[in-house]
Amino acid sequence: MRLATLLLFSLPLCSPLSPPSPRRAFLLSLPPLALASPALALGPSKPDPALAGTKADPEYQACLSQKLYDCTKPKGGEQRSRGECLAEIKPQCATTKQQLLRGVAK
Repeated sequence: MRLATLLLFSLPLCSPLSPPSPRRAFLLSLPPLALASPALALGPSKPDPALAGTKADPEYQACLSQKLYDCTKPKGGEQRSRGECLAEIKPQCATTKQQLLRGVAK
């Protein structure tokens, strides 16, 4: 029984004379850097210029997110609400008048 198991696991999964599978052929055709990091292969992404200065601006959103997290974190026995913090944080992060407004401008 042991000899049969040993022979079964010692056989190669594919013959060296058989053609490579389509998946293996595709992976072999890619440059090595593309396999290492897809972000490097595609290049750095640039923010959409149409979003600059709006509430959807990634820099504005990141600023609000980080400062809101810091503000609402419990400090001792005190914890501030999200509404209290937003009123204080928006002027610090906003770069345009549109970002200071509540809701969506009509």
